[in-house]
Amino acid sequence: MKSIYIFFGIPGSGKSYLGKKFADKIGAYFYEADDDYTDEMREESKKSEEHKKMINDQLYSLVVDKTAKFKEEYGKVVVASALGSNHDRHKFIDRFGVDVAFVLVKPDSSKHLENTFQRELADPNREKISPEELKSKLEKHLEKKQLNFEEPDFAYEAIDNNFNDYQDVFSSLLSKYQESL
Repeated sequence: MKSIYIFFGIPGSGKSYLGKKFADKIGAYFYEADDDYTDEMREESKKSEEHKKMINDQLYSLVVDKTAKFKEEYGKVVVASALGSNHDRHKFIDRFGVDVAFVLVKPDSSKHLENTFQRELADPNREKISPEELKSKLEKHLEKKQLNFEEPDFAYEAIDNNFNDYQDVFSSLLSKYQESL
């Protein structure tokens, strides 16, 4: 069994929800890495592509270091993060080698926007715009994220999240590691 599992994918794909459930299932520590992406980093990354790359390098260096610390402390770690580029993903491969497994969470396209919309509506810190404006803005944002999301250039598992029973979503992943659970 691997000691580090990275659940990654575009925003709203369900990587955090499924990652947490998977961590509970295998008795691992769950680390929501996207929480380390501060508002200051978000603003700085908007300045230019160069700034965005610099911020991502800082962020994922921190995330890899924290993952190593959690692995040492807890033995097994499940990390949830967007990780849209291979450059950032390779930081984990370079540090942990064969001890890391990547799990790409692919959302059901027919439910993805609605799921993300409902989550944003429930956020008390969300931008105060009409629900119609919010949905339109989210749709454009998700399309942009999907277009900019790099296909992994290494071996990974993929699970289709239909936003229903997470046990079904884990079936292929768990069967691969079943003998170790």
